[in-house]
Amino acid sequence: MAGRLANDVPDVEVAVVDGQAADAIARWAVEHNHDLVVLSARGHGGGDGTGLGSVAHKLFSLPSVSVLLARTDAPPPADDAGRRGYRRIVAPLDGSQRAEYAVAAAGEIAKAHDAELLLCHVITPLGLLNGTLRSPEARRHLERLMQTNQAEAEAYLTALAGRLATDGVRARGLVHGHHGAPEHLHEAVSREEPDLVVACAHGASGTGSLPFGRTVQTLARFGSAPLLVVQDLEAGAVAAAVAAAAEQRPGH
Repeated sequence: MAGRLANDVPDVEVAVVDGQAADAIARWAVEHNHDLVVLSARGHGGGDGTGLGSVAHKLFSLPSVSVLLARTDAPPPADDAGRRGYRRIVAPLDGSQRAEYAVAAAGEIAKAHDAELLLCHVITPLGLLNGTLRSPEARRHLERLMQTNQAEAEAYLTALAGRLATDGVRARGLVHGHHGAPEHLHEAVSREEPDLVVACAHGASGTGSLPFGRTVQTLARFGSAPLLVVQDLEAGAVAAAVAAAAEQRPGH
């Protein structure tokens, strides 16, 4: 394998590590200060019903560095000369500065590949609240709230896309919140048919007690595009997440 990479990668190191695959990969990456773990979504064992193999599935419940999850059925597109590259990259955002942590990486990749960067936001549905607000006045307030939320989200993404444009990135924002739009982030992302999804390990609701937030885990398990997860935890926080993850997996 290293020999096949030699012409394109100047420095390839080979290592064989004992232990359970996911645990060994996560431990090796942290101990050797690696920046990125790259693995296929499925290996010999196939999928687990959520699109992930057992190793990839477990890796997303363990502390690690940034992860690039490749999809065997979704390789990067190639031009007429056979050169592979990304054409459309989606960066899901929830409006928090924490989620924006991954935008820099997404912008650099988009710029290097001359790809379009789509900043995607899904407005939280208010279906449950809507069911309890029955008076005409309350429903008018709810409608105004939704309109304000939509306008604020669009303004936020437009401003962010403008800042990226000054660095030479072709970026635009997209807000899903109108009637008939997907309510879940992974559905909205899949609808855009991206070649790559770039997301921060945690967003606004992330506490850092787990190495990857629920949104990222959902994108990993149910998404169809390759996924780059940018880890926002420092090394010390990753070590703390190791203990937290172990406590939440009794018997493992």
